[in-house]
Amino acid sequence: MAKLELFTRDEYKQPDLTAEDKEYLIQKLIYQAKYGMQYLYGVYETANMLRLTIDQMQGLIYSYKLDCTSIRTALRVPWWSICEYLIDPADDVDKAVAEYIRSLPQK
Repeated sequence: MAKLELFTRDEYKQPDLTAEDKEYLIQKLIYQAKYGMQYLYGVYETANMLRLTIDQMQGLIYSYKLDCTSIRTALRVPWWSICEYLIDPADDVDKAVAEYIRSLPQK
C-alpha cells in the first residue's frame, strides 16, 4: 500500500532569515523595547520570529545561546537576547571549541 503524503517536509519548512529580515527584526525589537511596547516574548512567538522549530528553540535555550526567564510556568525570552542571537548566533564559537578539542592529543 502506497503512503499518502499531502505535503512534503520542504513545503512545511519556512525559509531561513535573510540579512534584510534580520536587520528589520532587530530594528523592530529595539523600537518596541524603546517605546515600552514589549520587552519579553514567549517561546512560540520567538520561534516564529526566528523561523525555528520548538525543538531548535529549546536547544538554544538549554545550551544557553538564548537567555530566558521563567515567570510562573512560562518561559519568556528578553528582546536583547533575541537581538544578540540575530547578530551573532555563536555557532562559530561552538565550531572553534570542537576544533580545539579535536586538536588535543589523544591518549
